Amino acid sequence: MSLTSFVGRQEQVDKLLTLLSSRRLVSLTGVGGCGKTRLALRVAESLAASCADGPWMVDLSAVKEPEQVGRLVASAFDLLLEPGGDQLAGLVRQLAHRETLLLLDTCEHLLAPVAELTDRLLRSCPGLTVLATTREPLGVEGETVWRVPVLDAAEARQLFAERATLVAPGFDLRAVEADVDAVCTRVDRLPLGIELAAAWVRALGPAQIASGLEDSARLLTGGPRGGVARHRTLNASIGWSHALLDRRDQVLFRRLAAFAGTFDIDAVAAVCAGPGAPVHGSVDGRGREAALPVDWLQPLGRLLDKSLVTVREVAGQVRYRLLDTIQQYAEEELRAAGEEDAVLERHLDHFLRLAEEAEPGLDFDQDTWRLVLDGHHDNLVKALRWGFAGGPARRAKACRMVAALGRYWFLRGLSTEGHRFFDLALRCVEDRAVRHRLLAGQAMLAMVSGRGDLLDDAVSEVLDDPAPDPVSRVRSLTARSFRVFFRDFEETERLAREACHEAERVGDPFCRDWALVTAGYSLQTRGLNDEARKAARRAHAGSVERGDRFCAAFARGIEVFTTMQTGDVRAAVAIADEVVALVRPLRDYFAVGTNTVNAAHAIASSGDLDRARELIDPVVRSVVETEDVNVVGFMVADGLVRLWSGELEAAVRTFERGVRRRADGSIEWIGLRCLPGLVGALRRLDRLESAVTIAKEGVELAERLRTPYELAQLLDELGRLAAPADRGQARDLLHRSLALRHDHGLVTSLVDSLEALAELDAGEDVHRARAARLLGACEAARERMGYPRPPVDAAAAAALIAGLRDRLGAGFDEHRAAGRDLTLADAVELARRGRGSRDRPSAGWESLSPTEREVVVLVCAGLSNPDVAGRLFMSRSTVKSHLSRIYQKLGVANRTELAAYASSHPDPGS
Repeated sequence: MSLTSFVGRQEQVDKLLTLLSSRRLVSLTGVGGCGKTRLALRVAESLAASCADGPWMVDLSAVKEPEQVGRLVASAFDLLLEPGGDQLAGLVRQLAHRETLLLLDTCEHLLAPVAELTDRLLRSCPGLTVLATTREPLGVEGETVWRVPVLDAAEARQLFAERATLVAPGFDLRAVEADVDAVCTRVDRLPLGIELAAAWVRALGPAQIASGLEDSARLLTGGPRGGVARHRTLNASIGWSHALLDRRDQVLFRRLAAFAGTFDIDAVAAVCAGPGAPVHGSVDGRGREAALPVDWLQPLGRLLDKSLVTVREVAGQVRYRLLDTIQQYAEEELRAAGEEDAVLERHLDHFLRLAEEAEPGLDFDQDTWRLVLDGHHDNLVKALRWGFAGGPARRAKACRMVAALGRYWFLRGLSTEGHRFFDLALRCVEDRAVRHRLLAGQAMLAMVSGRGDLLDDAVSEVLDDPAPDPVSRVRSLTARSFRVFFRDFEETERLAREACHEAERVGDPFCRDWALVTAGYSLQTRGLNDEARKAARRAHAGSVERGDRFCAAFARGIEVFTTMQTGDVRAAVAIADEVVALVRPLRDYFAVGTNTVNAAHAIASSGDLDRARELIDPVVRSVVETEDVNVVGFMVADGLVRLWSGELEAAVRTFERGVRRRADGSIEWIGLRCLPGLVGALRRLDRLESAVTIAKEGVELAERLRTPYELAQLLDELGRLAAPADRGQARDLLHRSLALRHDHGLVTSLVDSLEALAELDAGEDVHRARAARLLGACEAARERMGYPRPPVDAAAAAALIAGLRDRLGAGFDEHRAAGRDLTLADAVELARRGRGSRDRPSAGWESLSPTEREVVVLVCAGLSNPDVAGRLFMSRSTVKSHLSRIYQKLGVANRTELAAYASSHPDPGS
């Protein structure tokens, strides 16, 4: 919001409002200083009430890199963009249904990327209107170009008077109206020229200002004033205002050209010091003059008074900047004075110090330092570009700065920018310790941007070095543990605990807590929920103490899963809400996206599918069709919401996307998490052959990865698929699922197993009463846990109940009510009752249950009892009992005889 009033132009505002009601792209063009930005802002403010969403402004004046355009638009709308993905496609997906006005300010130096972005958005987002300010048209089809006129005489006079009153409260326009008109004429009634001139009325009368402007214009153009183009007129106005400054204020003014975007008083004190500066101090340890930042407020204030510098408040901090046109003039003055290299060297030094101070600060006061670096982002980038463009000494500083900024890029999800500078640094770094820091930082950034190959290479170089930098080694170990997570949970835990121990030793609290988080998730996926909670709570406590939202959110996120799976979905939702609130300020793709979809999973499990959809949709729209998706497991939550809502074809497409295979055809953990939902959708669509094939592949993978939650889900699905043809096999599979859930404390999903068994019981006269009791027990348990049956199964459940009521008559309600009084433990015991009776022979190969056949397969493959126990998620004593029964049924005495017997019979796994 501007601190000064908007003067005149109401007729133009009205015309533009009318134009924007029928045109979707309007570009305000004109020379610098003609008032394009203020006019556009006034129009946008006038549209605020009628815009369903917005309007939104994106200031492009400090942007140098084309790829930053999309990021700034996403930031303005608070959208997530996939690092390394197609930014425009990501924006289109997320803005397609928005009705709003987007103001793109100062586009002329980025015409090609702005034009491409505008064209894509307008073609794909029917509710979007774009208002641009630019010195040149964008050249986009359908663009309406509106050339901003100068102020009329009355408006120019009013603007001069209002701005003069700010510096000279007693200013009386009536006494000097003719002279004011002359001043306004000298500057072609350009608003910026008028403001610069009016700023001098405290020292000069309007007649003197008019005379000075006339002389300045003649000197600048070398000819009559009438032949001067408007931008030359503005330059003359700036030049005249500059010439009236004290010499030392002129020095400060030109040195401010070193900054990009906004800057603070500390930066002014560091960068603008030196010979000729308006502030003097003692000589510091490096032989340079040093003065307190507060000493610079007075000279900077003089430039503010003259409208050569503007001031704004950003996140509670006072920030200064030069308007674009004035910045260009200051840059010319800086080069003409021969000071450019010296001032930019001080600029690099200052922001290197800031980055190196912020690096440990992000470990102990993340919110504060993240905002500090956000405020200086444009200057950090400018310092890096200048550093890498220089000789060895400058490049060495730039390399140190990149190493220090790695954590910031990691937390803010600025992976494209970060990887670009890491690549530059690694090509020229000479210091071995700095190289290790760069590699470790690159690995951590690759971790959150889906660049596994880059992570592997960077980590290997550090860990293969016989004497690596200790902190870099810890960070590399931490990154490697995350990389291994998706394919080997036991190795993940080993690496993570080693990284945690080493982090404690070298004093890296972030790696300590992130390694604990990684270990916690590896425990949770293996059904070791109590141990996972311990790791999560330790990581959360350490993270909260340090003010680290990133680690704290992921640590708390472990408890979303442990709580959701162990019988209290309502509590899981409360934790999920806490996690979303905790992580949202980071506004990055990896942490916000991943924790948001995990929260949505819990919320969907509670039955609130609409709210889950609201959380997931922005993330899904942000993900472009690409192999490198960096929101971990978003397809799982998205697919489940679609499945539970009955959108079966959409669920299949979503889950299939999640089942990404490696080059060897194998599936990683995220793919495994998608398989139960995929099988469930295919089963409900009667694509039974595909469902069985995928379920069997999933069972094999879940057994190898030792993930009981997914294994139980897949066994459930196989049981349901087997039921029509082989009720005995179906019952065995469902009881194995029930046992897994019971043994691992997966209380919530016990009802899924019990309901599937109730469906089997409902088809047998002798077991129908038990079916009614089991259904009653599950209804009551779902109510207690906050885990309702999903809508997709409502019709089938109603039909099952109707069938039982028809067969049992009045007895149905009695049995159902009796079931509601059972605990889940009682219901499990009821379901297991009578498990000894089977329609199988008492001896021989056909007498073996599916679980016993699996034991035979593993024993014949040479696995020991402990290995069999680990593979099948059962205790060693259970394996021993199975073998005892197998020996008895087959009439064999030992493993050798068992192997011989099995070899003469059909494939035990068939």
